Amino acid sequence: MRSQLIAIAIVTRTLTAAAQPAEPPTPPATPVEAPSEPPPAEDPAPPVAPPPVIALDGDARNFDVRPKGSYVRGSFLVRGIGTGIGVLVRGFIWPFRVLINIEARWHVLSKLRILVNDENTLGIVPTVSFQSAFGLTYGARAFLENYFGGDEYIGLTANRGGSVVKAFQLQAELPRIGSAPIYLKSRLRYEENDNLYFSGIGNPMAETANAMLPVTDTSTPTRFSQTRFLSVLSAGVELHGGGARVRIGGSGIYNDRSFGAAGSSTTDPSIEEGYDTSTLRGFDTGYKNLELTGDIEIDTRDHRGATTSGGVFRGFAGGGSLVGSAHYAHYGAELTYFVSPFWARRTFVGRVAIEGVRDVNNDIPFTELPRLGGAGMLRGYRTDRFRDKLTTTTTLEYHWPIHEFVTGELFVETGKVGRTYDALLGKGFRDNWHVGYGGGLIIHTKDSIKVRFDVAYGEGLEFYLSTDVLNAFHKRDREL
Repeated sequence: MRSQLIAIAIVTRTLTAAAQPAEPPTPPATPVEAPSEPPPAEDPAPPVAPPPVIALDGDARNFDVRPKGSYVRGSFLVRGIGTGIGVLVRGFIWPFRVLINIEARWHVLSKLRILVNDENTLGIVPTVSFQSAFGLTYGARAFLENYFGGDEYIGLTANRGGSVVKAFQLQAELPRIGSAPIYLKSRLRYEENDNLYFSGIGNPMAETANAMLPVTDTSTPTRFSQTRFLSVLSAGVELHGGGARVRIGGSGIYNDRSFGAAGSSTTDPSIEEGYDTSTLRGFDTGYKNLELTGDIEIDTRDHRGATTSGGVFRGFAGGGSLVGSAHYAHYGAELTYFVSPFWARRTFVGRVAIEGVRDVNNDIPFTELPRLGGAGMLRGYRTDRFRDKLTTTTTLEYHWPIHEFVTGELFVETGKVGRTYDALLGKGFRDNWHVGYGGGLIIHTKDSIKVRFDVAYGEGLEFYLSTDVLNAFHKRDREL
């Protein structure tokens, strides 16, 4: 019985296994590499904050709400005054801006010629100068320069306008004779003037119409006419070395002058209406005068046009006259120095000058007295505004570059005249100083000044169109 039950269990198990689906054979196990771990992620960069928003007053383009403008009592009046001043300044400098633009684009003023050869040794150039007290003086100059290769110069000039009815001049210069360091200069000039300025002798400022007062007690503005023949001859040696140029020589200056009433074109009264002309030495009779002086000039400037360092000293001493009856001593000294202490081409210029005469019998002609006023001596005052036996002037200028050939400048000048050194520099030192100040433009090349435009205020507003004004004694041998 037991055997039968075992046989039935075996049969049942066999039938059950046959009824189930067969499982696929298990493939042999393949080794599987463990997946590599990814590299650790870098820390993300911190977010960059946007730049701050900067807005001008009243600019609300970056705001949701327009900010409320600040209010200052009277701001409308202040802004109106500021706008008016701005318009005046822009209107004043507009001609200068035009000149700067013309010069910057075409270099007209630095290369101005009318008729000239290709070598620039022979040609004709215009001449022009302006002073508000006289007006525009214009003309032309024919020149021959370095034509024969010796740096020689010959010029023939004709002028009119301003105080000049007509003027003719012949000038010749030889910087060296052969290989010797000997220079020679000469000048012949004839001119007629009809409105030269005379306003007394000394420092009086009060005006009066009383012609019987002495010329030292009134400063009535008057004009007079003059006919003048001038002859100048200078010679000496010129030495170079150590960055300096030294001239030592002498000059002979001959003047033949005659005077008269002013021309009809002037608005000031003629001289005989304001002064007793018999008290002016030489006015009624005219005079001839020969002045002989020794001269010295020491020049250490780096350039004569765009000067930024160095200086120049000029001095002379002598007197007159071998011709005529006036006997006097005449002397003068001037020192000008340039320094650029902070930035290139930002230059400070200092100048001091003194001039004096000493006569024997108070017989020096009134036109030979040292003078102040005008482009070269005390800008802001009319040419020859002050005259006496002694004069002194000081100048301070500041130059800054505007263009390669254009320099801006600001200046202040002081000066006074006196009869004695005690009145000029002694006990009366603090009295009677005259001050002028202003600014302008200097148009130049590296080695020469072509044109200076100066506007100055002193006794009044004065305008000047000239060349080099830092030469106190340029009128000794010319009055162009």
